[in-house]
Amino acid sequence: SAWEGMPNVVLEAMAAGRPIVATACEGVAELLGDAAMDQIVASNDGPGFITAIERFALDRSLAERIGSSNRQIAARFSWDATAHGYQTLYQTLIE
Repeated sequence: SAWEGMPNVVLEAMAAGRPIVATACEGVAELLGDAAMDQIVASNDGPGFITAIERFALDRSLAERIGSSNRQIAARFSWDATAHGYQTLYQTLIE
């Protein structure tokens, strides 16, 4: 797709500690943060997409390292973190 907002399937895979292979659509890079460069390929680049999948499949150490980083990033979007963020925002507005 060309735009995802906050793609839930990407966030769920990140929370599960998995590396991501996704196309460069809006929303995905924002979720992946600094690790986006290693996990995003250009839109409509089928061969690049396959290459990215093969890279993670063949280099388990890389896949585990990226997956661990993804899990840490995804923790920022947990229900507790989100609720705390809203609580802080509302408290700031009230004050």
